[in-house]
Amino acid sequence: MSDVKHKKLGWSFLSSTSLVLVCLSSNPTMKMKDVAKRVGITERSVQRIVAELEAMGVLKRTRIGRQNRYEIDPGVPMRHELEAHRSVGDLLETLLPCEALEVSAAATRSKKEKREVHREACLAAT
Repeated sequence: MSDVKHKKLGWSFLSSTSLVLVCLSSNPTMKMKDVAKRVGITERSVQRIVAELEAMGVLKRTRIGRQNRYEIDPGVPMRHELEAHRSVGDLLETLLPCEALEVSAAATRSKKEKREVHREACLAAT
């Protein structure tokens, strides 16, 4: 579905929080203004969402020079009772292509673990 058709509908199956997570998982150094543009919300809203995700332990921000790098903890359980049996990682595995999963896991897993996760995700996708 094109962006134009999506904007006419006025809703999405995923929340802004989920979309911010997808953006930062696929590009851990993405600037907040770029996340805002991609998700279709204000930069201030992205800042609020990132702060909430940090407070919940889902996201860790590391300053590298003038840039931030975001690391997502895939083991954090989802918050709502209907989804609490799943983790943030489960959501991202569903939404991201295999290549992006490897990038998002880079900071939290060893090389051997990353290869195994990537192999399993790609096998499951076929």
